Amino acid sequence: MLVFALGVLFLPLAGFSAGLVPCGEAGNPCNICHLFELINRVWGWIINFIVTPIAVLMLMIGGFMLVTAAGNPSQVETGKKILTAAVIGVAIIFGAFIMVNTVFKAIGVSDFAISFTGADKWAQFNCTIR
Repeated sequence: MLVFALGVLFLPLAGFSAGLVPCGEAGNPCNICHLFELINRVWGWIINFIVTPIAVLMLMIGGFMLVTAAGNPSQVETGKKILTAAVIGVAIIFGAFIMVNTVFKAIGVSDFAISFTGADKWAQFNCTIR
């Protein structure tokens, strides 16, 4: 069962076989733009494969503890603390994401546009990467 769970957890990593930085090969030297691309890819991996599953798991655990408390005040308090910590953690992570992208915009590396229609990309770089 554990092997199956770990296999499902790490299966999406097969899509990252191209590497984190598309440079360093013959005829494709690394430049500063590749550094920002590396930061963007690592950050996306952290958000997609670490933060989101852990946040969902903690919200589920906190909610389960609240639902199954059956009037036990200590379990209700523990459930509330878990839910509060999960929400605060997600707010901190996504707040950091907004700050990083704002810095990228300030130094001219990316186009930063917030669109509620979902058409704009937050971290779309203007660099030419081969």
